[in-house]
Amino acid sequence: MRCSMLVYLFLVAQEVTCFDKHAPPLSHFRIKFKDRMALAVAVSSQPPSASPSTKMSGRVVYPAEYGADPTGEDESSDAIVKAVEDAFGIESEVELVAGIRDLGGV
Repeated sequence: MRCSMLVYLFLVAQEVTCFDKHAPPLSHFRIKFKDRMALAVAVSSQPPSASPSTKMSGRVVYPAEYGADPTGEDESSDAIVKAVEDAFGIESEVELVAGIRDLGGV
């Protein structure tokens, strides 16, 4: 039993060292991972730029296109207020109740 255990450990050690010679060091992957995470954080912290052609497609206004964070992690009040202001600026002759315009939607 001891002999088979020693042979097994020897084979495992050989396998590990065999693959270790050809693989890049773990520090290489760690540095690459940190760089990609930093890039992802930098990209996600920038509000998406709103393109005027897609802000209001028809009568639907998308707050995310005004810079609102759809995940809810970042403050989005200003973007939501701007989206609501633009929604009320949409010309509509249909009224839900006297003085309340139908902004459309679902």
